[in-house]
Amino acid sequence: MKRTGAVIAAAGLSSRMGAFKPLLPFGEFSVAGHLVAMLKAEHADPIAVVTGFRGEELERELADSGVLLIRNEHYETSEMMDSLRLGFGAIAELCDQI
Repeated sequence: MKRTGAVIAAAGLSSRMGAFKPLLPFGEFSVAGHLVAMLKAEHADPIAVVTGFRGEELERELADSGVLLIRNEHYETSEMMDSLRLGFGAIAELCDQI
């Protein structure tokens, strides 16, 4: 069976939402925690989460989740695809498909 990795792009400013989406409550988890739990339930491994805006908070939230945390230092001037590229690059050699 092929090893499937996943990338969660969570570096954006959440400007249209008005609230920081990854840390919003979703059931017993945050939105980001729920996504990680869903991906783990589907046996995704490794899981990379690309942070940026409020990165330290999100990284603390996910610190014990076993995901690979990657910081997009240029989140204010880059696009979502740039964050995805960072995540893909970090796990490409660790899995068969993403």
